[in-house]
Amino acid sequence: MSSYSPLNTFGYVATQHLMPYDSRQARLISVLDAIIATADQVPSAELEQQIEDLLGNVLGQTASENVHMFTIDYLAYEDHKLDHFRICTTIAGIRCKAARALCIDDDLQTLRKLLSLHIDKHDQMLEQYLISGVQPYQCQQYQELYR
Repeated sequence: MSSYSPLNTFGYVATQHLMPYDSRQARLISVLDAIIATADQVPSAELEQQIEDLLGNVLGQTASENVHMFTIDYLAYEDHKLDHFRICTTIAGIRCKAARALCIDDDLQTLRKLLSLHIDKHDQMLEQYLISGVQPYQCQQYQELYR
């Protein structure tokens, strides 16, 4: 069974509740929510594996987005890429804490906020650019993001 199976399992449910997100984003949020819901109930080795699977999926999606943004010469590429880095390093830190059986509840909630903010701001700006051609530095979301 591949590490993508949890994303496929939860994707349909998440898509129903998180309408502004595309299916990949909804699956990531859904998997993170499942980890949050069971973090106190699973052995640390299993929790670490779940977080590692999430990291692998986020890294894959990040690499895909980064290549696409670079290819189209997206003006906000560096800011978007930096936010990807922040999310990935946060997940890696949580994975290390989980491996040591430390409490990660607050860290998981912080990660959820970071991921949601990234989707709501950076990914929405990229989508707006792809649809309308409006540069990110000219759109309202970008200006709100950097106030």
